[in-house]
Amino acid sequence: MKKSIKRRIVDTDLNLYPDPDDGKVLKVANADEIKEVVLKGYASGLYIHNLPQLESVNIEKVNYLGELNKCPQLRTIKFETIEGSIDRQLLDGSQNVEEIEIGQVDTIDQEAFINCKKLKRVSIQTGTVTIWDRAFSGCSALEKVEIGANVKAIKARAFQSCTSLSTLKLPDTVFEIGQSAFANCPELKQVVMPADLQTIGTGSFGKGVLFSTSFRGALSKSGI
Repeated sequence: MKKSIKRRIVDTDLNLYPDPDDGKVLKVANADEIKEVVLKGYASGLYIHNLPQLESVNIEKVNYLGELNKCPQLRTIKFETIEGSIDRQLLDGSQNVEEIEIGQVDTIDQEAFINCKKLKRVSIQTGTVTIWDRAFSGCSALEKVEIGANVKAIKARAFQSCTSLSTLKLPDTVFEIGQSAFANCPELKQVVMPADLQTIGTGSFGKGVLFSTSFRGALSKSGI
């Protein structure tokens, strides 16, 4: 890495080495000084570890995102295109993240962002097919969730115990809401439901929620 690059690195400044699973591990000189990572290149898989001053990550294109571990100052994350999945427990040791913006991704795996207590805002744009079990469970500061078109399934307990979440609008592409998906969200009082919803699990929402929708689909199970 050039000596002038001390606080911000881009893909051209990185040394990316294959890991045993054919991924890429971020290795940089002067890691303690890095505050921003901007990846505009393509990697089959990406793992970022042990950048103690890292505050933001902007990833343009990767097939598989495995880890953003042990980056305790990390606050903002932006994923533009992830062609495969975001792995489970992505932020182990990096749970001070406050804002996540997800562009195109097929799958948000189980427990990917579980118990991120400082997470306040999540924006899920397009291309996300499935949000798996407990993906955002226990994110108690989460106030705003933007779920864009093409999200098809929100699995069991995906947003359980997001105790600050107050409003929710689900796109019509969502056809499945799993068991207890939004359980124990006491501030959630208003939900715009998808018109083509087909399956909703038991206890998906807490008591006292005002629902707004005009169902076109046929519900196979109702937890409302």
